[in-house]
Amino acid sequence: GEEALRVERKDPSQIRAGQPFAYQIVVTNTADNPVHQVVVREKNPNKLQVDQAQPQRSEESSPTENVWQLGTIGPGESQTITVNATPPAEGPMQACLTVDFQPALCSQLQVVKPDLKLERQVVNAQGNPKDQFLACEDIFLQYRLTNAGSGTTQEAQITEELNRMLQTQ
Repeated sequence: GEEALRVERKDPSQIRAGQPFAYQIVVTNTADNPVHQVVVREKNPNKLQVDQAQPQRSEESSPTENVWQLGTIGPGESQTITVNATPPAEGPMQACLTVDFQPALCSQLQVVKPDLKLERQVVNAQGNPKDQFLACEDIFLQYRLTNAGSGTTQEAQITEELNRMLQTQ
């Protein structure tokens, strides 16, 4: 399937214990449709102290997990979370991100509209248009059905009631 979100975390290469630093989480919608209910969760096993975050962390956040509810991200759009934090102690610090979202399933249908036009012409045996005929002279009806619309028509049927004085062969 199509990848829907790309998530990047931009950290400094090195930080000092007890000194504030900033990092960013960038969530980009790479799909052709919007994604909804985007929620970023960052596990925080080292109890990193978050001083400030933009946008604000969700009320679901805890000392061991940061949560941001980003809502809807449109096709090709990105949302950036900027975090200012202070590491509590020296040593390796690992943070893992997960992103939950509701994809939008979209389909496109082609809507068409046939536009039929019917032309009828009375002609003689040679195919020439004619208004008047002699008694017992053959009369021919020519029909021309055209479609100037954007869609096809199937099983078109032409029905015409003839004058009772006329006979069909």
